[in-house]
Parts: sequence; C-alpha cells; structure tokens
Amino acid sequence: MALKAHPAKKTVIVPHHAMSGGTLIALATDEIIMDPYAVLGPLDPQLSDPKLGTVPAVSVLRVIKEKGVDKVSDETLIRADVAEKAVRQLEELVVELVQDRLGM
Repeated sequence: MALKAHPAKKTVIVPHHAMSGGTLIALATDEIIMDPYAVLGPLDPQLSDPKLGTVPAVSVLRVIKEKGVDKVSDETLIRADVAEKAVRQLEELVVELVQDRLGM
C-alpha cells in the first residue's frame, strides 16, 4: 500500500516471472511492462506448519471441504480458520490495489 500511495509514477518490468509477492508489487504500480512470455504468478497465501513446513492456505481449506468438518482434527480446523482469514485478507488487498483502475 505504501508503494501504491507514493505520488510518483511507478512502473514495474517483468522480464520472466513475478510470483506471489512480485505480483502484488506489480499490481501496486501504475504500469506493468512484460516480456511477451513473462507471467504474473498466483497470489496464494501460505501458512507455516510445524509438521509440514509451508502449505498453501487453499489446500487446508480443501481438506475440510473434501473430508468434512467432523473428520478432521481440531488442529486442522484451527488452521482452516487461519487459512480462510488469509485468503480473505489477500482478496481484499488485491481489490484495494486495483479498484481505482478497474472502475470498481
């Protein structure tokens, strides 16, 4: 949000890949210049898990959806709550970054 709020024109150049945080930075600028084969990667919040390492928040939510709330541990339900909040927070941030340019 600090980058977006800066008064100067902001241009980002993506020669190959801008992944996750790089995509967020790109969305905060006024102009994105990309190589014809460059890509902006997905915006996928990650959760730190002591047993599994880093896991995608949407994967935790998928486990609940596929198994059902009654077939997962309390620990997984807590992770799912955190995952849902992380996904919602990122969605709100993306809207805030681009809404003025998309007439929202």
